[in-house]
Amino acid sequence: MTHIDKVAMLLQDALNIDLRSQDVDLFESGLIDSAMFIELLMLLEDEFSIKVSLDELEPQNFGTIGRIADFVRSKLEEVAL
Repeated sequence: MTHIDKVAMLLQDALNIDLRSQDVDLFESGLIDSAMFIELLMLLEDEFSIKVSLDELEPQNFGTIGRIADFVRSKLEEVAL
């Protein structure tokens, strides 16, 4: 299972968000609000054993499933070093 698949599954199972495309902007489309974003961050930290710092809370990291998966991948690579 890819990181994109895992992120999509988290969104669907925990937040009831079912996306047809990994390129849909979660914020611009109104699928995620600020409370759901905080929940998403906690889910990502728990699921992937990563920590998200305040400096990393940028729209380019979390706007789409693809960007979230890229962010998770980069965090996991940091941990592996």
